[in-house]
Amino acid sequence: MSKLGFTLWPMDLRYTVAVNLGKCAEEAGFDGVFLVEAPVANDAMMSAQAIALATRRITVGTGIANLYVRHPAQLGAAAVAIDELSNGRFILGIGPNNPDMVEAIGYTWKDTRTALRETTEMLRRVFAGDTPADSPIPFRPVRHGIPIHLAALALETVELAGKIADGAMLYIATPERFKQCLARLERGAHKADRNPQGVLVTLLIPTFLSEDLVAAREAARQFLAFYAAIPLYAKMFQRSGFAAEIEQISQAQVRGDQKGAVAGVSDRMMDAVCLVGPRSRCQEQLSAFREAGVTYPLLGPQAVQEDFETAARKVIEAFSPR
Repeated sequence: MSKLGFTLWPMDLRYTVAVNLGKCAEEAGFDGVFLVEAPVANDAMMSAQAIALATRRITVGTGIANLYVRHPAQLGAAAVAIDELSNGRFILGIGPNNPDMVEAIGYTWKDTRTALRETTEMLRRVFAGDTPADSPIPFRPVRHGIPIHLAALALETVELAGKIADGAMLYIATPERFKQCLARLERGAHKADRNPQGVLVTLLIPTFLSEDLVAAREAARQFLAFYAAIPLYAKMFQRSGFAAEIEQISQAQVRGDQKGAVAGVSDRMMDAVCLVGPRSRCQEQLSAFREAGVTYPLLGPQAVQEDFETAARKVIEAFSPR
């Protein structure tokens, strides 16, 4: 059964506004609302809790909570609280962000899959109330059950999600890349003797909704040029058929030519991973993702010559399932 989710980037958004947008998404018929977290800029767990308390039906999740900034046991305790307050509507998405971001705030980066596996193992213990023998305080077990979803960019991480997680959270993937991810997730699930159908796969799709296609393309170009400068994403784009674009962007960055780097993002590249332009065009692009097998897309509104709240409300109205 197909679903539709909505994702908020509340880095510089007032938390009260984020809560109101979560309520609007519920009223519009969206199935889930997810919160992006950037360490020190915002707190996805607190945002999820606030939205959970302000809503009644919609699934609330982190997409993702950074696994470096909280001890796994404390992250688990916070998740248990949100599970209880939401009456079982919470999904805990976890991930490491990227090395530059993590190391800039004083944490030591470690192998992504090792970190995800270790954190997932501890979270399972917390949720089960399996307190370590030397702990002076017992873990509080979960009431309803909390799905753990792993942020997965590399195919190897997608496979890990198939082995140990309840879901995989994909991001800026082409329809072809999404199909590759599904195949790797199934491989991982089968290796662990699990049913891959029990692992929920979401795809966060940046959405630049505007009747001005030129302006929407410019905003999307700026957005993707930022990610193309991050080695992890650059590698993914190269493997997704955009090696020429990444080469042009990389050469421009070496020269210190930011405009040249932005210009290196082709229309083909942005149309493959984003929804860009007027409502009808974005709806057609979303249909193409669904035809590729994306059963739970998460629309991530981005501002096009406007503030984020306005952009978010436009996306909610344009894609309302009701």
